[in-house]
Amino acid sequence: MVANRRRMRNRSLHEALRAFTEQAALTLDAQKHAGAEVPFEVVESPGARTALYCYHPLTSAFIGERAETLERLPGHLPAVRALEGLGGLDDYLEARGEARVPEDPGDRADATLQVFLNSVYDEASEFAFDSTRFGRAYRELESVVYEGRTISTLVVPVRGLELDSAEVVLAEGFALARGDTLPEVPPEAVWEGLGRRTSERAGRGCGRGPGDRRRR
Repeated sequence: MVANRRRMRNRSLHEALRAFTEQAALTLDAQKHAGAEVPFEVVESPGARTALYCYHPLTSAFIGERAETLERLPGHLPAVRALEGLGGLDDYLEARGEARVPEDPGDRADATLQVFLNSVYDEASEFAFDSTRFGRAYRELESVVYEGRTISTLVVPVRGLELDSAEVVLAEGFALARGDTLPEVPPEAVWEGLGRRTSERAGRGCGRGPGDRRRR
């Protein structure tokens, strides 16, 4: 049975990015309250009679200076691995104005994670986790990497295999997931076993239609 998602949402990616962003928010907020300051730039804009000056926080610089600290957070590696299994990261980095797109998939995923975090806190001077900001940044990411793609879920039993995690990425655009973690899987595809809830395994793929092509 194949179920096509109408909403372009990768649940495991969403959870991994949210977990990392929440951890990063706590870390950055703690450093700011400990005395670290977000740098600002002064931008001049024309006014009716005189020039107006606005202060813009350089949030990306503040986050970039703490890249090594953020890489040590427990949610960093799962988030990078979730991104590494996606196509379209080069499109996202280009859309966000990045001049250089790493060729190595791991480096590209790491760069995407940092750019994503920057987008969550774009021009912010406070770092408490904000679900509205996160949701907006996540929708932007998803709209780019899934442009022209369709996500499908194929539910089949895989005997003798039990996943410890909710999802295992097998290749770009293809993952093996537990059926009980996918909301579109019908209840009859899930069963009880071994004293706890197990499920049929679901293979989830993401591909482009024959007439689709990637933006450049």
